[in-house]
Amino acid sequence: MSQESTYLQVEAQALPPSSSFSSVYCPGGCGEHRIAPNATLRRTINYATFGDAATIAASPSKVLHFVATPYYCR
Repeated sequence: MSQESTYLQVEAQALPPSSSFSSVYCPGGCGEHRIAPNATLRRTINYATFGDAATIAASPSKVLHFVATPYYCR
């Protein structure tokens, strides 16, 4: 996930991730993730990565914007 294209939209405000975003997103280091056909990959990113967690949680409107780049591996 590229930090440049990643942000959390809260109401009309775009909140970029903190500088620690990479370590939050990739605990233990980043790398390829193999996913079996028809399987699901889930991850969690804390609100605190984008600012005050309590304020963000209280907002009724939140949208996470990011680019996922899947590819086929033989």
